[in-house]
Amino acid sequence: MSTEPLLDIENVEAGYGETKVLRELSLSVQEGEIVSLVGRNGAGKTTTLRSIVGIISPTSGTITYRGADITDLDATETVQQGLAFVPEERQIFPELTVKENLELADYGGAPDVDSFSIGEALEMFENLKERASNPGSSLSGGEQQMLAIARALVGGADLILLDEPTEGLAPYIVQDVMDIVEELNERGITILLVEQNVHVCLELADRNYLIDQGEIVYEGTSAELEANEEILDKYLGVTA
Repeated sequence: MSTEPLLDIENVEAGYGETKVLRELSLSVQEGEIVSLVGRNGAGKTTTLRSIVGIISPTSGTITYRGADITDLDATETVQQGLAFVPEERQIFPELTVKENLELADYGGAPDVDSFSIGEALEMFENLKERASNPGSSLSGGEQQMLAIARALVGGADLILLDEPTEGLAPYIVQDVMDIVEELNERGITILLVEQNVHVCLELADRNYLIDQGEIVYEGTSAELEANEEILDKYLGVTA
């Protein structure tokens, strides 16, 4: 891995209107890593991802991707750089078929990033292949999550930002999603994973950042975080 981070966030502050959510937040992601951002509801996890991809604009600080400043880019421009955001709500087009959702992602993707073909994406997600002609509204929650990830692949992404990908899914589907995240990483895609479920993070991530009230309060490997019962209990109310 390069010594220069693929994604570097330095002292970012951001929020909504007069409400400040992120407070001098700094984190980095090296190429090829799975990095998690874990914390309680309302800690600032989703706001961090929205700031990275340009859905909201930081009021201070810098965000760089492959060494280029992307702090002031909007969401369309960050997609063109090779970042993909998979929101918790998935935001698939329910009236379009699975294949049409992927075709739309293919049309609007990053031009300079190697992407999966629609066929390759469908081969990777067997459930989607079987339902390629079905509307998005007919898919289960787990299948919608897989479609949202498949769209990111077809659109061309070096870095995928996953927001609560296991939220609301049955345990056996959670494992399917985790297996997909691992496979994507093995294929060279870097992952920034936002999760409330620390056990998912401990199993998947190379490194973990713990966020509380908009600030990073801990950073360490999964082994280090798992061993730190005081931090787990104080900020997450769990034990590993």
